[in-house]
Amino acid sequence: MTDSTNPEAKIALRKYYLDQYPEDSPPKILDCFTGEEQTIFRALYSKIPGSVALDLKLIQGAKKIDAKKYIPKHANQFDFFDLDAYGSPFEIIANIAYFRLNNAQSFVICATDGTRLNMNYQHGTRLMRLATNNKKGIAIPRIYKFQDEIIGWILLMIARKWNYQIEDAKIINGDTGNMNYFGFRMTPIPDETIKGSHNV
Repeated sequence: MTDSTNPEAKIALRKYYLDQYPEDSPPKILDCFTGEEQTIFRALYSKIPGSVALDLKLIQGAKKIDAKKYIPKHANQFDFFDLDAYGSPFEIIANIAYFRLNNAQSFVICATDGTRLNMNYQHGTRLMRLATNNKKGIAIPRIYKFQDEIIGWILLMIARKWNYQIEDAKIINGDTGNMNYFGFRMTPIPDETIKGSHNV
């Protein structure tokens, strides 16, 4: 299900990264959770050649398929991934990183993190527990106050596992307090040295 809150902030975040591409070399975009209204796709992606929209529902102009099934076969065809859904985006981010291992080109991901609701109950997702060294899932009071930091830790964990560098990361806190919007560029590192720099 696509998050329909705060479209202005989400569009501004994505435009920040889109504006970095030359006009004669636009990104190849995969909108993984386009939503029934296709707000972001219509505002930003519809006029960019080769843009692909996915959704679990039957929506005109979108492929009806689960992004988790589409990405393994098609990740290398795209260099700009939009993950605007409720819940955790980190498992799909990890999948994108893994299935692009043989691709030397950098790519951008813009995502919505809806795990704040779980964190309000002092629990997080499996990757959050790994990133905070809390594999047993012990309840941590007010862990939601560190959501921005945890996003950064998870991204670095993914980057170090598959030899990427995180660049130009931005986080926006949503109006409702339950959603965070973030974007970043992932660049493969050609040697075994993990730099892992970021500005989260």
